[in-house]
Amino acid sequence: MKIMKVDSVTFPVKDYAKSAKWYSDTLGLPEIWRMEERR
Repeated sequence: MKIMKVDSVTFPVKDYAKSAKWYSDTLGLPEIWRMEERR
């Protein structure tokens, strides 16, 4: 299998707001999707 492009990578974080800000400020990545809390 030859992978040409990775569309997204997701993983859980403890502090969503802090993590989203870091990724946006540091890496320039926009938030494109958010998973609602699982109950």
